[in-house]
Amino acid sequence: MPMSRSESLAPSTLPNPVTTPTISVEVAGRAFGLGRSASYVAAGRGELPVRHFGRKLRCPTAAILEMLQQPSSMADEHPAS
Repeated sequence: MPMSRSESLAPSTLPNPVTTPTISVEVAGRAFGLGRSASYVAAGRGELPVRHFGRKLRCPTAAILEMLQQPSSMADEHPAS
């Protein structure tokens, strides 16, 4: 069943960075709950790491996995009461 736009990918569902060193911007964005357009906007702002291959943009799989394992800065700014 296809994923809805609001669903995000679990880090365990991303490919192994050794066998798949880069993933599409769309797949990287989905790991953070972003849709296609928002993923490309985030990549353009530098919020998603990208590598340019001509006109093609790819995200390093290892960098995305590392970002997903870091604590969110939003949680630090808004602690639970």
